[in-house]
Amino acid sequence: MIRFVVLTMVLICATGLFRGQAMAQGPTTAPPREAPIKDSNLKEAFFGQTVGTGIRGFDSPGKGQLSPLQPAPAPPLAFEDQFARTHRINEFPGDILVLIYGDRASADANRALGETIHLAFHPESRGKQATAAKTPPLRVKGQTQGSRTPEVHAIPVAVIGRVPSFAKGLIQNRFKAAVSDTPVWLDFEDRLKNTWGIVEGHPNLVVIDHSARMRTKGSGQLSPPQIQQLVDTIEVLRRESLRLP
Repeated sequence: MIRFVVLTMVLICATGLFRGQAMAQGPTTAPPREAPIKDSNLKEAFFGQTVGTGIRGFDSPGKGQLSPLQPAPAPPLAFEDQFARTHRINEFPGDILVLIYGDRASADANRALGETIHLAFHPESRGKQATAAKTPPLRVKGQTQGSRTPEVHAIPVAVIGRVPSFAKGLIQNRFKAAVSDTPVWLDFEDRLKNTWGIVEGHPNLVVIDHSARMRTKGSGQLSPPQIQQLVDTIEVLRRESLRLP
């Protein structure tokens, strides 16, 4: 009986944790275009006009923190998603990886942050559901013709924590039923919390560059200027990836 109650509580906590949070990514046959990442566009995304669902979670109190990290190789962390596929943070050469992680209480704000970052680099995704939002990223200003455009992957990570081994598969199945079109990485070992820390109830993030190095971390309710700073930082890293000044 006790075992059943524990499992029920685990599943209740897991259900809906990151429903619809991340935007589907990846290039399509549509030609990429180059455009400035404007503050006005960012604010529009930030205050509610996003893919699939409205923005919530950024109106609650809590001071956001955004700070650079000394460039250093990120630890070789790996996570399974709800489809039991393994993902490693060093498997995105040439691209920028933004891990957005937190607990259930931060789910709405995490989704808002992920969508805002995605729209900053994939504005043609606006108003589309995840399955139709696989638009190419904006080209980097000054990028040479024919060169590959660095992608920005905003990845949701659900920090589940340690649970009984028999519960992991059930939790994956619940995530699979709730989020069928977007991979959600599942952290059953508190790896992100132990590596970069966590502010409970608020978004947490870490930015990994094209060479799998840690570059920026953040937590809390980021303000619009801080969101713009984050987007600008990611764009600088995309330029670094192309060896542009």
